[in-house]
Amino acid sequence: MQSRCGSLQCQDLDEKQLSSFEILPCLYQGKMSKRIVLALPTPGCSLFRRLQGGCLHCGLFADGIINNSTGKKELISQFAEKLNRLDFSDCPVLCIYTPGSFLDNKELDTDIRNNILLLAAKKKGVRKIIFESLPRYITLKKIRDLKTLFPHLEIEIAVGLDTRNDLIRSVCINKNFSLKTFEKACCLLKDNEIPWSAFALLKPPFLTELEAITDAIQTAQYIFESGAEAVSIEPMAIQEHTFTWMLFQKTLYRPPWLWSIIEVIKNLPPGFEVRIGGMVVYPKTIQSAYNCSLCTREVWQKIQEFNLVQDRNIFNNLDCDCKKKWADELQTAGNPLLERINIILQDFDETSPG
Repeated sequence: MQSRCGSLQCQDLDEKQLSSFEILPCLYQGKMSKRIVLALPTPGCSLFRRLQGGCLHCGLFADGIINNSTGKKELISQFAEKLNRLDFSDCPVLCIYTPGSFLDNKELDTDIRNNILLLAAKKKGVRKIIFESLPRYITLKKIRDLKTLFPHLEIEIAVGLDTRNDLIRSVCINKNFSLKTFEKACCLLKDNEIPWSAFALLKPPFLTELEAITDAIQTAQYIFESGAEAVSIEPMAIQEHTFTWMLFQKTLYRPPWLWSIIEVIKNLPPGFEVRIGGMVVYPKTIQSAYNCSLCTREVWQKIQEFNLVQDRNIFNNLDCDCKKKWADELQTAGNPLLERINIILQDFDETSPG
């Protein structure tokens, strides 16, 4: 599998794209609000730079400036300039995105990270900052630094778990950390009273639709039981220059049905905030989760509405003829996972040139 991933070429991305921003609706303190998503032009994800090649589905490696010549002062000044142009008067939440992990010192060193947070903390109107990190980069020292330097800043760390199943995380996603690593990070965050959320990926490659639903439900429940303030269900989206994109091109993978997203929501315990992703800011998405051409737009709109109202009853009157096709697919049994992966990879090789 690594040789297949390794054949993909990194692409440099225009820094203007990485420095862009979007204003999106969100919940803040239980009320409808807005968040500004601001991306940083970092060198990219450390996992991709290693031999393992990064996640099979993630196109963010192409968004890192691989031959990044941006100096420390220049990166901070670019962030400051962008921040100064933004109005946070009705957007209390700032999401800082990087192609990898905000707490990874190889992507952002301590000085850059603290200066960026300091600038954000001083910006009028910013009341909460959210950033992402893999659990391996969440250390006691970094947490203590956050608490010491920014005692009055509301911070949420979004932790990249994806699945509670170690086999699926390793083989279907290509993330090489164990559940114990995640649990250690969670304990550090809870013990130091730093709010956190976590991601649950819906339908990594090689899983059947039913397996994907079951895994997402179990992962989200586990995240809540671990003490998270929210869970982000991330339906798989096809991004260029990824292994999942290559499977998709050969019709060896289909993104999840929108009915599957709703099924996950309906099976989660009430009283917890469930955020549904899939509206990717960057990189460009080739294909998101979908139903049929007749209902996809309407169902997506209801899912986005759910993000703001957290009321699963909004799905009660949704129906379409394609729902039967989805239900029939749930009844389709697959071979054991590892056997199925070998079959799919064999089909992949047979349809590849050369």
